Amino acid sequence: MFKSLAYLILNALVILVVANLLPNFLVADLIAAILFILVLTVINSTLIPILKFFAVPFNFLTLGLVNGLIGLAGIAFVVWLVPGIDIQGEYLTQVLTVLILSVILGLSSSVIEKLLKKM
Repeated sequence: MFKSLAYLILNALVILVVANLLPNFLVADLIAAILFILVLTVINSTLIPILKFFAVPFNFLTLGLVNGLIGLAGIAFVVWLVPGIDIQGEYLTQVLTVLILSVILGLSSSVIEKLLKKM
């Protein structure tokens, strides 16, 4: 329970830091960041595996590109769904912001998980 709560809060702090670094990514407050991480965790553990299962033939044809697109679409869906989180700018700017956010969240999540395993 403690590790889950620490994981949630540390990832929410990462979201707040990213919001300060990326000018197009807006986060209203810590509550919105925590809600963003909660919804993203639920989506990543339920909906994304189902979509990846049905995308196996397309993954074979595109050499795995579809998995990345599904992950990016999941993050974009959560940004759209959670109030207090917004990405501004033109379409290409929004796509690049989601891509950068995806890479940063992936890296930070793996670092946080390794730190919490040591505890």
